[in-house]
Amino acid sequence: NCSAINCHNFNSFIFSWRITNLKLSFLFLLATQLLIIPMKSTIFAIKGKNILCPGGFKNGALLISDTKIVDFVEHLPVNFQGEVIDAAEQIVMPGLIDCHVHINEPGRSHWEGFDTACKAAAAGGITSMIEMPLNASPVTISRKNFEIKLTAAANKLHVNCGFWGGVVPDNEHELND
Repeated sequence: NCSAINCHNFNSFIFSWRITNLKLSFLFLLATQLLIIPMKSTIFAIKGKNILCPGGFKNGALLISDTKIVDFVEHLPVNFQGEVIDAAEQIVMPGLIDCHVHINEPGRSHWEGFDTACKAAAAGGITSMIEMPLNASPVTISRKNFEIKLTAAANKLHVNCGFWGGVVPDNEHELND
């Protein structure tokens, strides 16, 4: 029973719903459409008939406070004061994590850049991605190149984004930075 799951375990299951970027405060997938919810209040609920929980799909509501899911309930409390978003029959599920992406910005942004990669990821239900280091220009094998990558990503992230660092022959001295 999803309502019997304690808050800690439920948050661990749906950890990828937490958003830490500058433009969007919360993303989740509703069937085939992405719903972007700007935070109007610090407490709100998403209710629906198909909320994916560790035990399967449940009818109920997710209670969200400060961009964190704090509980799943079968029925909203009578005294609930926050905004309620009704997902109806659509599927509400955690976002996916892609830990191997090649964004190619800077250097090959005509192939793809942070803006388009993040928007495409979000449209496909991916809420977190980690960029690979060696198929980039410059390759991310030093602090200097990592800072270049961070500058290129500034104000272009629409999902969580992390970066792998490359370890190649002769860059061991860079690892301490």
